[in-house]
Amino acid sequence: MSTPTVKRSLMTHLDPFSQASNTYRSLRNMIEHSPNGKDRKVILVTSAEPLEGKTTTAVNLSIAYAHENRKVLLIDGNAYRPSLHQSFSTTNDTGLSNILFQSFSLEEAVKDVGIRNLSVLTSGPFLSSSSNPLEADLIAMFLQKARVEYDVVIIDSPALLALTDTSILAVNSDGILLVVHSVISRREKALQAKRILDQLGAPIIGCVLNGTKSSSRHSYSHYSVSRPV
Repeated sequence: MSTPTVKRSLMTHLDPFSQASNTYRSLRNMIEHSPNGKDRKVILVTSAEPLEGKTTTAVNLSIAYAHENRKVLLIDGNAYRPSLHQSFSTTNDTGLSNILFQSFSLEEAVKDVGIRNLSVLTSGPFLSSSSNPLEADLIAMFLQKARVEYDVVIIDSPALLALTDTSILAVNSDGILLVVHSVISRREKALQAKRILDQLGAPIIGCVLNGTKSSSRHSYSHYSVSRPV
């Protein structure tokens, strides 16, 4: 991964006083002060379609929580197109798939990425022998354990309209952040994603709008947060 991409992915760690980093802290605070915010231990970050900024949002929100001295687990929930290992320049030899299907413990599979209070669980190798990489019962049991071990669990999920795996993750989460890109997102697809989440009974915390213009030439992107309608 190129250096500029790494910097953008980890901006809250590498440039904690930037405008974008401050917005992630504001996002963290918004979640904390939302209804039942203190009880939201598992937060799913998703979008309607790919390439809307889910991973960058999940990574930087996780760092913002870690900087608040919260013990954080960041999970790559995309078995088909994993990317967290690239964001942190680490390997994907072990991860979530190993825990779900090979009896690896959480402690054995997580990676120390050099950021205090933050542990990263990559997707792990794709196991073609499984008809569904994310089986509902296994995910539910795993996340129950993660709730005990960590203060906050953040899941970087596939796009909601692309894979059914996201629905499995959504119903086992305490809150959903729906990422919308100001340029590439299609309104009808975003509304379709919201309808699906409503039908699942998944609690939507709010929407994260990214890709808007920033007034600071030192910022990589500008992120704003709004409540879902």
